Amino acid sequence: MDQTVPVLKDYKDSEHQSLRVSESQSSLISTTTTMPANKVLANNARIMARTEKSVSAERNFYKTKKEEQMLKNTRSYEYEESVTAKSNQYAEYWIYEKGDRAKLVINAYFNNKSSNDPCFINVYDKKEKTMKKYNFFMVVEMIFKEVHDLPGNRLGQTRIWGDMYLSTEIYKFMNAHWNDLNKESSEC
Repeated sequence: MDQTVPVLKDYKDSEHQSLRVSESQSSLISTTTTMPANKVLANNARIMARTEKSVSAERNFYKTKKEEQMLKNTRSYEYEESVTAKSNQYAEYWIYEKGDRAKLVINAYFNNKSSNDPCFINVYDKKEKTMKKYNFFMVVEMIFKEVHDLPGNRLGQTRIWGDMYLSTEIYKFMNAHWNDLNKESSEC
């Protein structure tokens, strides 16, 4: 039975203390405890580069998010302006073309009479996202069944019934005429 005896070497660690270790362990100690300065600097540079890349990516992420939000706000504002302009243009056209007839229909409803005037008006149906033509007398019934002021929204439209919207300018025109009729009837 042959027993091999490990060869021992003297080794000084980083604190210059002497150790006696086997030859196979000496190669492990020398690689783990001492590292050349250029490797340390290279490792530090690699870590710094990775950290800078991470910070830069995070900075770009938040910058991009902010730009996306600004673009979204701009698009939203442009959309609101566009819809408001279209709503106001339609109101101007409708009041100019059909305002006198509308007053007669409102008078008939106010006096509890029916109207056979085939006057139509465009109403936006939010649920179906379409414009629909309604008989004006029906719209007058929707609005003045319960008399109260209805607020307009930022798109220049007033919710008149459920998901039905009418141009705020047309609503103001109708409401002003209704109020005039109320004043006249209270003076008598």
